[in-house]
Amino acid sequence: MIVDKQMKNALIIFAKAPLVGHVKTRLAATVGGGMATAIYKKLLNKNLALANQLETVDKILYAFSSDDAEYFKAKLHWPIHIQADGGLGHRMKEAMTPNLHNYASVVLIGVDIADAQIEDLASAFDNLNRGVDLVLGPTYDGGYWLIGSRINNELLFQDIDWGTSRVFSQTRSRLRALGLHYHCLPVRHDIDVENDLVFVNEL
Repeated sequence: MIVDKQMKNALIIFAKAPLVGHVKTRLAATVGGGMATAIYKKLLNKNLALANQLETVDKILYAFSSDDAEYFKAKLHWPIHIQADGGLGHRMKEAMTPNLHNYASVVLIGVDIADAQIEDLASAFDNLNRGVDLVLGPTYDGGYWLIGSRINNELLFQDIDWGTSRVFSQTRSRLRALGLHYHCLPVRHDIDVENDLVFVNEL
């Protein structure tokens, strides 16, 4: 069957089950596992609810492991897949590549951003549907929380120092070297360490 992907869009969400010792381990080192897990669960629920506001976009959850997938199968009515083994760049590539065969635009996000807005997600898809090759949502710690694309290019995920403050700058340099037209969203706050908690509202 030939799939008409002309106007179809997909949002991929990377997530883990909110279990003590499984999420936010850097944060847990200073605030304790219980509090770190509670914070992650709050962020998870906030960002899943945000995704649900995109009524015309297909949502696909990529769980970190098979156990995580079982957790989400009991809670969500979305397609649920398991992330590939390997580093973050490889896992993102393996999630986005097959979906770009079926969708005109694919956006991938994590769930531990405190201040993402529905306007951010809408802007990402709007820019892609207008012909921008790629959209990035940078974070204040030098990474990015959102990547959206309408093209398949494995070089976007290769030779990036994942987990460092160089991720966004290296990715932007790669985009420029490849001659790709890209758009950057407003900078948002990733919650990784205790000092970041000031950006989490109503804990």
